[in-house]
Amino acid sequence: MSIRSRGSSSRSRNCSNRINLEFDVDSELDVENSLHKVDVLLGALAELRAGLVEEARLFREREPEVARLNPNPRRQKRAQRRDEAWPIVR
Repeated sequence: MSIRSRGSSSRSRNCSNRINLEFDVDSELDVENSLHKVDVLLGALAELRAGLVEEARLFREREPEVARLNPNPRRQKRAQRRDEAWPIVR
């Protein structure tokens, strides 16, 4: 991200989604407002992360029952690969 006198912008994207962030730095008020935007965004992202961690925990709790009710060898292999790749959310 670069800071310009007319403002600053940053882009983040994956295959199908894009986020554009723009921050003005022309005046003291613009800088304060831009910093406030960053603080609000950080808070929202922290809440989103906590929600994703909790949802992953709930998913893991439900997984054995779902596997028992819907036996599918491909799904079990996929779950095993996922568990090996994502040990953080256990």
